[in-house]
Amino acid sequence: MSTFIKLLAVLLLLYGLIASLVFLFQERLIFHPLTLDASDRARFQPYQVSIENEGHLLQGWYVPAKQSEQAKPQQSTPGPLIIYYGGNAEETSWNIPYFQQHLDSSFLFLNYRGYGDSSGTPSESTLKSDALAAFDHFKSVQDPSQIILFGRSLGSGVAAYVASQRPVDAVVLVTPFDSLTAVASQHYPLLPVRWLLKHRFNSVALAPQINTPLLSLLAGRDQVVPHEHGQELEKSWQGKVLSLSFPRANHLTIADEEGYWPAIKEFIENQ
Repeated sequence: MSTFIKLLAVLLLLYGLIASLVFLFQERLIFHPLTLDASDRARFQPYQVSIENEGHLLQGWYVPAKQSEQAKPQQSTPGPLIIYYGGNAEETSWNIPYFQQHLDSSFLFLNYRGYGDSSGTPSESTLKSDALAAFDHFKSVQDPSQIILFGRSLGSGVAAYVASQRPVDAVVLVTPFDSLTAVASQHYPLLPVRWLLKHRFNSVALAPQINTPLLSLLAGRDQVVPHEHGQELEKSWQGKVLSLSFPRANHLTIADEEGYWPAIKEFIENQ
């Protein structure tokens, strides 16, 4: 056997080994569960809620809208409910102060399975199943006047799925993607990602079924989910799309950009 053939055989073996490892350990690449800090558990305890789905307990927080001092209790009506779906390395309680500061709504933050105090193991199918269960539960219990879905990064895939399955009033997506397959293929161009990936979050295939208004917020310097993936999703979205790009922002800093929260607030108020 020639040296070239031996070298080729070794390279093919290494390639197969790398592909096998990516397939076997892809959950560790996609999902990064974070625990709930004890101080945050105590701080947000008054808002704590939980639901059970498929034998697993999902823990999170329901934060009611702040009532005007002039409003009489008998005259109050349920306001918009914003349901938040976080990123792949996010324990959602840290969002509570920011949402309260910038938006006049009620909020639901649930941690995915395995995140925070939620039990179980995250996957595409479990995140979607839990999201529908939470939607149905809180819609019936809180009876909000509007439901707005808010998904960031990985959560954009969950939000798009729920919007394709349930009637909602609007959707806000931050650093969204067309599909996790497309994003992974860009990051790992030498691997057969389309064959290896089990958790595809194919939002672009669902988008033509969704006629709900969309606010899409893109980061111009996003190296995790390059903004062109969000643009591809926008092209397929059936409902009216308002797209805003923050050229200086990256995947983690977009919420710090001037105009980020005002744009979300204005979009929600116009629904």
